[in-house]
Amino acid sequence: MESRGVWTKNMVNKIKIALIIFLIVVIVVFGLFVTNKVMCSGIVLTSAINNDEMPNIWQNPNDSIPGVVCMGEKSEFTIYGGGNRQIVCAIASKNLTKYSINYMSGGILTEDGEIVDLNSEGINVLGSGWSGIAAPENNTIKIATLDIPSKIKETSLKIDIKIVSPEYLDGKEMSLAFKIVPGPSNFEKLFC
Repeated sequence: MESRGVWTKNMVNKIKIALIIFLIVVIVVFGLFVTNKVMCSGIVLTSAINNDEMPNIWQNPNDSIPGVVCMGEKSEFTIYGGGNRQIVCAIASKNLTKYSINYMSGGILTEDGEIVDLNSEGINVLGSGWSGIAAPENNTIKIATLDIPSKIKETSLKIDIKIVSPEYLDGKEMSLAFKIVPGPSNFEKLFC
């Protein structure tokens, strides 16, 4: 006859199985929670990219024209508010080539066409500029990070950069145009 308070082998096995299931559920939930920020950041960055914005300048490295292509160079690039957003450029180079890309200034375009300071909308520029050697392959580099508040109205942003390289000995100045919109998108609301 079994006495109360004595754990039978069957009860211990059931508790072990319940603990294992509980740990698996906790690990899965924790993993989803941790990776959520990373995945949603990628969605925010790539959701506005269209095929014309960052053309494939490396279709054939032997035929590509050396140079720099940046997001926001050809047309206004959409960025969602609410977090750190990277501004990137792509470099095509036939040889090992030293490049320097410097953030010069940035501002918000008002309805009157004037440019006001980024801080007027709470936008901060973190880590600006890049200098290094570009190899004859795909070179995608971050030139600046914008810290954009989540509660921001739709606004247009202009960033000026200067590129110095053998192709641009005196430096090539480039203006990049961005449209900042409140985030998240409808897709992100489902998952982020």
